[in-house]
Amino acid sequence: MENRPCFNIFCSLIFLLSIKVSLAAETVTPASFIRDGEKLVSTPQRFELGFFSPGKSKNRYVGLWYQKIPDTVLWVANRDRPISDHNAVLTISNNGNLVLLNQTNGTIWSTNVSSQVKNPVAKLLDNGNLVITDNSSYQTTDSYL
Repeated sequence: MENRPCFNIFCSLIFLLSIKVSLAAETVTPASFIRDGEKLVSTPQRFELGFFSPGKSKNRYVGLWYQKIPDTVLWVANRDRPISDHNAVLTISNNGNLVLLNQTNGTIWSTNVSSQVKNPVAKLLDNGNLVITDNSSYQTTDSYL
């Protein structure tokens, strides 16, 4: 009987170590960002947006792909300006533009929204559309894809 607690702890550790850790967010706001290794995921997890390297390339890009087929990239943000390290972040500015920043906060890539948004939130919908909405009114202002 005295070995039972040790066995339970051992089983719990094995279970926890077997869980695949994935850092994912549902939205991006001006107060948050997505780092290399993190993802924006649609609900119920059909699409993902994040950083990737195609093939054997060392260059990094921000793109959108099918969650179950990650090699099928549907859209690339910085196609003409690849990132050479893992220090970039994707965020949304206070006026509603998606912005890809390097480690010194220099802009690598940015959207150009058609109208200013008061409380911008970027969300990846389950149809694959990346939309910028006003968090206070939930109105879609711009859609990418």
